[in-house]
Amino acid sequence: MQEGQPIPYAKLLGGLILFESLKAEQLDELAARLVSHVFDTGDILFEQGSVGRSLYVIRSGIFEIGRTDADGMRSVYGRIGPGEYLGEISMMSGDPRPVTVSALTAGVVLELPRGAIETLLGEDKALSAALERSVQRGLQLLDRDVAARTCHPLDRDGSLLGRIRGFLSLPHRP
Repeated sequence: MQEGQPIPYAKLLGGLILFESLKAEQLDELAARLVSHVFDTGDILFEQGSVGRSLYVIRSGIFEIGRTDADGMRSVYGRIGPGEYLGEISMMSGDPRPVTVSALTAGVVLELPRGAIETLLGEDKALSAALERSVQRGLQLLDRDVAARTCHPLDRDGSLLGRIRGFLSLPHRP
């Protein structure tokens, strides 16, 4: 493969930690089921609250992950790019998506419908375990970010260091 050419779908999938346990034939089978979507800047991949039945692999472009709270305040959780995936939480749990994902740049996203991996999940215990770990990690990252955004890190004086010193029973310095 020459420099600058796109990575074949099966190789792209095989490079994801989620699918590292799969054999070449299994990767080829999944790659054949991928659906390619082209995005322009500002397009929405999926919205918070929608229910997903697919996993998405970023082939090109940069996408922003954000969440809107009950007060309408939007928080950005991060950005993802080529070779990263998302959507596994809603795909596996059936729960509404906890975030909105939008294109910051033009890009291509590969959609892997749940039906494409259901058979493999029953056959390959390592894939099932990897997907479960991925869902748990995603939920932990969301929970940690929400907790960090909702805590009040400053004490009465507005000093995080003062709070830490108080916790450690050290004298407060001005």
